[in-house]
This record gives sequence, structure tokens and C-alpha cells, in this order.
Amino acid sequence: MLAGATEIEITPPIGGMIMGPEAISTGVHDPLMAKALYVDDGQSPWFILSIDLMALDFALSDRIRQEITARTGAKAVILNFTHTHAAPYSAPWSVPEFEKHCELEKDWRESLVTKIPDLAVAAKAQAESVSLKVGRAPVAIGVHRRVWNGELMTMAPNFHGPIIPWVDVLEARTADGKLIGVVFSHAAHPVVVHMTSTEMGADFPGYAAAALRDEYGEGIFLFCQACSANINSYPLATGEKNAEHAGRKLAAATILAMSTLQELTESFTIMDDSIDLACEDMPSVEALDELIAMYEKRQEAEKVSGPVHRIPWWVQDKLDGIRSLREDALAGKQRAGRMDLSLIKAGDQWAMMTLSNEPFSEYQLQLDRDAPFASTMVLGYCQGVETYVPTDEALSLKEKGGYEAASFPVPGAASFRYPLRLTLKEGIEGQILDAVKRMWETD
Repeated sequence: MLAGATEIEITPPIGGMIMGPEAISTGVHDPLMAKALYVDDGQSPWFILSIDLMALDFALSDRIRQEITARTGAKAVILNFTHTHAAPYSAPWSVPEFEKHCELEKDWRESLVTKIPDLAVAAKAQAESVSLKVGRAPVAIGVHRRVWNGELMTMAPNFHGPIIPWVDVLEARTADGKLIGVVFSHAAHPVVVHMTSTEMGADFPGYAAAALRDEYGEGIFLFCQACSANINSYPLATGEKNAEHAGRKLAAATILAMSTLQELTESFTIMDDSIDLACEDMPSVEALDELIAMYEKRQEAEKVSGPVHRIPWWVQDKLDGIRSLREDALAGKQRAGRMDLSLIKAGDQWAMMTLSNEPFSEYQLQLDRDAPFASTMVLGYCQGVETYVPTDEALSLKEKGGYEAASFPVPGAASFRYPLRLTLKEGIEGQILDAVKRMWETD
């Protein structure tokens, strides 16, 4: 077994938009990093990369992964995004703003297509003979964030809601004890710093990685985000000090997990799949026309006075979204979201199961319960992020489903800010779980 790991800084120039406060960056609190772990059992080489960004769209992610594959011959390339909100506007969140910042930061975005594959090549070049070990330890640095208020789902701390109360660990170490790399995964939105600063940073994952590096003095520590769509790190939006506390708590649990690891002795099997997830039914043209008229009136009322009259971007965004839906309604088109699935398994000892987009925690809990492996690491936020992935139960609430799951016509819903403009359709939960189980059962 061979493994190599390395890292590079990918912080963009100051002056771009930060996702968390939706404001222009004024500095760098701590650098944004991309980290790569390369693993090769002699037959099925693969990469896992941890990237300190909210996410990337599928188009840019595909280019990066294709370049890595072409240059390294890897059988699988997993890009996992830590989902820090103190980072650039790198995911397609609010289409007009995303497109604007893609243009403003096009040189930085384009540099990722070279920098990240260069990182992967360097990790492969540094590969040494290692043993791979896996483990888990209890920890919780977040809380469920959906609360039923009697009428609809709201976003607030729910200390009784489902979370992922553990950290999963994959360690690569040489026979003489040299630590090459550690993947540690937990489910919690990195939003402790959220809205409190206009400096770029990695939030609690950055502090966790720094604490682990201080503890061991060597090795690359890759935080990978799990299924945290409905879990916020706690306490929300309270600044760097609390982010450091959360990071150190996660690091301590990772150290505990590393003290009781089990070695992998099986070779790897790798599988990939991509499925389309149907969106809710397209609204009628009449319903869309009513909303267009309403937002055109709001657009006029909210024009900002000054040398040039301009319309707040959030009003323009919603109006553009409704108009794009109307075009598809007239053409009789339905919309669907992309879900990429990857499975890397070592016999029945261990598996890494990855999902794209923002999956609810219930998916990870279900997969962990059902998986036919002694140990299973489930990751969300992989390859590309362009929609939330709620459970069928959440989707069944329709307009009352709350920020992550509310159906049309709730323009404040998260789905309306993503490119699909519609939430996914009830029934996708079974579709995803069935697709995963088919992969499990394939030799």
C-alpha cells in the first residue's frame, strides 16, 4: 500500500465577495487550503482532496477532476468541500451574483484547474509504503437546525434533532511511524465565524487541522465535510474564539480515534454512479405570471436612488429565477438535479461513500446503519454542490418545509437561490438509498 499527501494555499485575492456575510473581503484571517491524499494498492489508485471552499459548481469541479485523472491515472478522484462560509462566492448560490463573481474572479477560478491537479501530482510523487488504518470516536460540535414552530419549519437550534455524533478517521502511516496523512470527517456547517467577519478563513476545520498538526508535528490533516445540510456548528455566528474552541474539540476527538485504529488489509474496489433527481413539478405559467408581476412591482419600489438607479441583486435574482421557470413551463420542461455517488471499499472492512450536493444528516445515519462494512465513512459536499438534498419527510411538508426543503412558491427557500430554482421531489430519498445499495452489492 502506498500513500502520499501534500497541501497548497488557494486563497483568492482580497476584494472578492465572502459567502458568509455576503460582503467584500477585507483580509485573510487564515489561509484557505487544498489538501490531497493519494492512495494506491497496486491496482486501484485514488485521491481524496479536502478544499477550503463553500463548494464548486459541477462544471468547474469536472474540469479539475478530469485533469487529475489524465495526469495521474487515478481510478477515483473525490473533491470534498469543507463548506466554510468565510470563503469566496465559489458555489452557484444566487445565479446573477455567482455569475458576476465568476467573471470578477475568473483568473483565480481558472488557476484552480492548474493548482489542484498540480497538488494531486505532487501527492502521488511523494507516495511511500504505508499501512492504512480507520477509526471513529464520539464528538458533537453542532446542533440540528430545523424546528417545527406549530405551523412550519424554522431555522433554530434543535438539541433533540438528528446529528452525526462522531468523527471518522482514515490514517496513512509508514512502518517506522512517520505520519503521512489523516482524513477526519464530521458533519457540521462551518458557520461559527459566519457573519462576524469580512476576513477569509477556514472556520473550525482550519483550527482543527492546526491543532492536529501541533499535536503530531508532521502529516497532512484533511477535514472532510459529511452530511451536514441540517446541522449548524454551535454556537452560530459567534466569532473566531468559538471557532477555535470547536476546532480543538474536534481535534481532541480525532486524536482519541487515532489511538484505537484498525488496519485495512483488503485491496480496494471503486465504483461511481451519477443519477438525476427530479425536481418538484413545474408551476403553471399562470402562477409564474402572478409572481413575475409581484416582483416587477417590488423591483420598481426597491430601486436604490443615486447617480444610477439600480435594483438590489436579491430582488433581481428572484425575478430572473421566476422568468427562467416560466420559459421551461412554456416549453413543457421539467428540471432535475445531478447527484454523483462514489464508493471506495476495502472488502467488508471499510468503505468511503460520497454524495454530492448538501444532504440531510438522516442520509448518513441511514447509510451508516445499513452498510455491510465494519466501518463506513459517509461524506456529503463532494464533486459539486448545486442544491439541498432533503429527506422525503421534509419534502412532504411542501411550502411549510422550511429554508432547506420548502417547495414553490416560497422564494425565500434555499432551492430558489440555487440554479434549479425548485426543490427536489418527494421520492428522491428512496432513489438515492437504492442507488447506494446497488453499489454496495456489486463486486
